[in-house]
Amino acid sequence: MTDALVVELRPGAEIDNPTGLSRLTSAIARGAQALKREQRADGSWDDHTDLGPSAAAMHFIVESAFGGPSASDQTAGASYLLAAQQPDGSFLPFPFATAGTPAATALCRAGLLVSGLPASHPALVKAQSFIDQHGGHAAVTGALRARGDLTGLFLLSAGVVDGSFLPPVPPELALTPFDRLIDRKLHYGNIVMALVMCALVAKYARAAPTGFLGRTARAAEMQRIQYTLFQWQNDAGDWNGQSNYTWLILLGLAATGLPRSDPRIARALSWLQGKRRVTPDGLTYDAMGTDVWSTAFSALALHAAGESHDDETLSAARRYLLGAQCRRPMPVVNQRKPGAVRTGGWGFQRGNETMPDSDDTGIVLATLSALSEGHGTREVFSATEAGMAWLRDMQNPGGGFASYVWNLPSKRPGPMYLTDIPFTPDDPGRVLSFFLNPPAEFSDPALEGVTGRVLWGLGACGVRRDDPLVCRAIQFLREQQCGNGAWWGRWMTCYLVETATTLIGLAAVGEDMRTAYVENAIRFLCQSQNADGGFGESHLAYSDPNRAGQGPSTPPVTGFVLAGLLAVRAQIGEPEQRAANYLLENQLPSGTWSNAGWLHTMIPPDSFYVYELPAKALPLYALSRYRARLSNGA
Repeated sequence: MTDALVVELRPGAEIDNPTGLSRLTSAIARGAQALKREQRADGSWDDHTDLGPSAAAMHFIVESAFGGPSASDQTAGASYLLAAQQPDGSFLPFPFATAGTPAATALCRAGLLVSGLPASHPALVKAQSFIDQHGGHAAVTGALRARGDLTGLFLLSAGVVDGSFLPPVPPELALTPFDRLIDRKLHYGNIVMALVMCALVAKYARAAPTGFLGRTARAAEMQRIQYTLFQWQNDAGDWNGQSNYTWLILLGLAATGLPRSDPRIARALSWLQGKRRVTPDGLTYDAMGTDVWSTAFSALALHAAGESHDDETLSAARRYLLGAQCRRPMPVVNQRKPGAVRTGGWGFQRGNETMPDSDDTGIVLATLSALSEGHGTREVFSATEAGMAWLRDMQNPGGGFASYVWNLPSKRPGPMYLTDIPFTPDDPGRVLSFFLNPPAEFSDPALEGVTGRVLWGLGACGVRRDDPLVCRAIQFLREQQCGNGAWWGRWMTCYLVETATTLIGLAAVGEDMRTAYVENAIRFLCQSQNADGGFGESHLAYSDPNRAGQGPSTPPVTGFVLAGLLAVRAQIGEPEQRAANYLLENQLPSGTWSNAGWLHTMIPPDSFYVYELPAKALPLYALSRYRARLSNGA
């Protein structure tokens, strides 16, 4: 299949097109300098994560639940939200969305209310009109039961709606011994959801208990909610390094009656203040930190670009990644395998000790291996050995790797989230059943893209195709492959990038690139190339798989795909050459590249954020690999 796409290139030749070695070298040098300028003093890279206007709204609703925010923050937050309002009165659900939605509009209107604007303000009147035209607040709150949309919980806390829409989750559920009921079924997020619901129902949808026994039972329920939720709090004050989780949990904790002065609440609010971002339009908040993932890919790109392993830039990055390895044992609920290693992984952020994940661990291992090739230290060897041991125990019996939790029920092959999944019927028993046995979309099943990137890391550390772990992982990937040759992606939109990184993983462990399933994946990538030589994909592919691989070209997606093709094809062909040309033509004067509207995924198919670091690192990585292949006479 690939032979028709091969073009022969003379070793080291200054080929007569825009991808000549001299131009490549200049572009790589400028890209490396631009990326190095963004390194932080501690050796890491981080980047903004923009959820759109809903982030500011959620933050100010949570602040108001604890008696804040400050007057100046209220003014700056209102300014940001007002600037984001669309001409029809709506608000976009995420950056680059094509139209506003009732849920995003109701959420942002509530954010403006708690920021001090009256309901009679023209912007709020216009927003309310849009909401009313689309079913009113009842349609927004009803989405909780229809598909698990949590917007109504924030509206409830803001005082915009009453608690009648809440499912009948009995507060007594908080006293359930979760640790005895969750074996092989439950993701920690479901525990969080259940307990937040218990707290909100107790405060907003149930009459206050009467009598000594009733009040005593309610106090015990609230204490149990607090105890369990705080078990998942990281030392810095956050939950899972994400603002979304932290905001949601704080809503529940506010409903239990905890004040702002509680040290744990104060620590959480302080962590959120670290995510504040002042823009020309006003004040908003980032969705999360990205420092481990960003540092790994940035260092990998700079190493490929020719930076020496002992250069201070890469030495500092290596030290940062080593310091970010999780040494606090992960919660037993996430790793129930008897005798399993529970330390040694990496999270998406340093300090996210409660939620190390397979994805980050794979990429960090690949990076540490590259940075230490031929120059490894005892510290690096110890860290990589611990990381590999942790990953080995995180492999599900079915061969795949989940992000956070070992051995939850599997997903069906191919994409998820194609239809709405009702959150719960109006029956307390079935509510409990939903929380304890959720569908894969509400869980943490093994994923194809995560499994591919785990193989990338393990392969970089010397694990080969004949290893039983690799054999099981490849069988999982073969079972999960879509009919068009692609692999579906949960965390990065949506098929192209996940297919490319999975191919890199397969190449890293020494899989035979001539097998039919690998050639089908390569064919999918090559056939998805746009006329301009680039690759791109719309978030709409989540709800419509027929759009897989389709969308305007973007530098980060093109970088991922070019790197994937270079990893698996024996010779440079026309697709690689055209992709390299696209990246060269679209490099900015600053030396970096534009994100061009590519979205990362929060919760598909309709919750996304912008994260631009891959646009700065992946084109550099891919062009550097391309130059190496040219220089080596591939």
